[in-house]
Amino acid sequence: MRNNLKLNITFIFALFSLLFMTLADPRFIYFLFLLVPFYFIAEKVKGRVTIRIIESIPFLYFISSLFLMGDLFYTLSTLIVVILFTKLILKKEKSDYYQIFIVSLLIILLSSVSTISVWFGILLFGIFITGGLMLVLAQSNTSDSIDTKGLLKVVLLFGAIAFVFTFVIFLCIPRVSFGYIYGNPLFKNTKSGFSEEIVISDAPVSVENTVVMRIEIERNLETPIYISGLKYDYFNGREWVKSYKFKRITADAQGIFGKQDGHFKGTVYLEPTGTTVIFGIDRLTGVKGDFISLREDEFGDFFTELPFGRTIKYDTYSDINQSNAGNPPDIKKPEVSDAFYDFSNTLTKGKSDTDIVNTLVNFLRQNNTYSLTPTYSSIEDFVMKNGAGYCEHFASAFVIMSQISGLPARLVSGFITSEWNPTGSYYIIRAKNAHTWAEVYLGGRWLRVDPTPSIPHESTSMFSLIIDSIRMGWYRNVVTYNFSSQIEFLAQIRDTIHFTGTWVLDIFNKVKENMTFLLLIPVFIVLVFLSNLSRKKRRPNISELIISLIGPDHKESETTIEFAIRKGKYEELEKILKEYYEYRFASHKNLFPLLIAEISEYRK
Repeated sequence: MRNNLKLNITFIFALFSLLFMTLADPRFIYFLFLLVPFYFIAEKVKGRVTIRIIESIPFLYFISSLFLMGDLFYTLSTLIVVILFTKLILKKEKSDYYQIFIVSLLIILLSSVSTISVWFGILLFGIFITGGLMLVLAQSNTSDSIDTKGLLKVVLLFGAIAFVFTFVIFLCIPRVSFGYIYGNPLFKNTKSGFSEEIVISDAPVSVENTVVMRIEIERNLETPIYISGLKYDYFNGREWVKSYKFKRITADAQGIFGKQDGHFKGTVYLEPTGTTVIFGIDRLTGVKGDFISLREDEFGDFFTELPFGRTIKYDTYSDINQSNAGNPPDIKKPEVSDAFYDFSNTLTKGKSDTDIVNTLVNFLRQNNTYSLTPTYSSIEDFVMKNGAGYCEHFASAFVIMSQISGLPARLVSGFITSEWNPTGSYYIIRAKNAHTWAEVYLGGRWLRVDPTPSIPHESTSMFSLIIDSIRMGWYRNVVTYNFSSQIEFLAQIRDTIHFTGTWVLDIFNKVKENMTFLLLIPVFIVLVFLSNLSRKKRRPNISELIISLIGPDHKESETTIEFAIRKGKYEELEKILKEYYEYRFASHKNLFPLLIAEISEYRK
């Protein structure tokens, strides 16, 4: 690395800024590679005309990008990054460093709109450190005489204080929500495993391990748990069709869209899926979140106005007990061949509704094979030729044959999971957990039926679960932190203060009740002190004892050895004198009893 501390720190600061944008949009990663050549040409650009041309690059880029790009967010983001690179390669005055710092702050603000990654907080601390170093170094003309270690300590302290200050502001400033951000083009190509279109084909299915959502629940449920998204009731011979008769709904006084009373509550942290579907456990009846409005269709499915662009948190209320659903729905006959009608009726003719369900489930599981590479592109061939297929084939066949037999049934698409994270106490739903099942109308209610053979789920390593818990903690405490969270946080502080005050008051009352006993404590302390004092007085003074052995006429200006030499007693008392000096000046306190014994022996 070049021997220029100021330049090195500036480029490290720029690197952190670009990493912020890469979190928001991976397309910005190529700017990271541009840092290397720009680093070696930085501050070497000369000539007034050349400098003016470079300074005009951001403006020219912005004008051209307006005509070439339709993505305004990406255009603005790249414009700011281009400005940053322009400032990096020009010869820098003090004002240029401040401009680089301001441009980087704009990059952070833009990226914060589009990313909720846990790395955001880690990079923010790096920005505090490198930004502080850059601004301090900008004040000096040379970095040769700078105490690097001392400077680093100061900046680290500054970064820590700034981080704590930012954290306090984050907790305390009232947070106003204007609803979730919709229509972010960065998430057009999400891999959620979920699609609003269910087309029966022989196309193979790929398995993605990407996390789609995480769900917290009030109490444990029997696994696996089903997370519903869409319901379909009509098959046109090739795909399932849903009549999108929406009605726009608003929240009630409690902020709930739909119904809540007596229903099971879950909290969903949903990643961008590229769809407008709101997911919930089993049969969703109500939703509560920072939504301005929602849409609901005739099947009870909920939708946002537009696809959302970041992880959102909302509460769901589900009818897991499948309470009474009212009058039976009209049966829509599927568009299949007469031969398939006859085949299906042969299996179910003369049977009760419950027997029809059991017969169809057993038939499909015994005669068809589960596979991610289907053998046929139609449900009729799948059933009549004992084909292989995945959940869409099994569930579609079951619903179609149920409808042919006169039993009201519909298809449900969503997710299924058994992956529980014990370190964070929530369920993890991945793209590979996308699933399709059926619902039949029996006894005045919709009951779930899953005709797909059960597939063993792969276990997740504890390390992966711990890492995901860290990410979930970031979502819980930072990304979804809102005004309600602040109220709850202040309530916890109030309860803590109240508990502490009550505890102190209880101790004070106990002190008052036992005042007589407490008065004895200072008396006890005084007695102990007097006892130690008297013990010290009774303890022999070694110096006086040795002087008494030597003789009278000891002068205050004489040392003990000088006095012994003057009296002619040094050789006689040499051993005792040496031990005495070790005891007194070398802190060998263990010699005390030995000296007492030798003095006593000498006197004898």
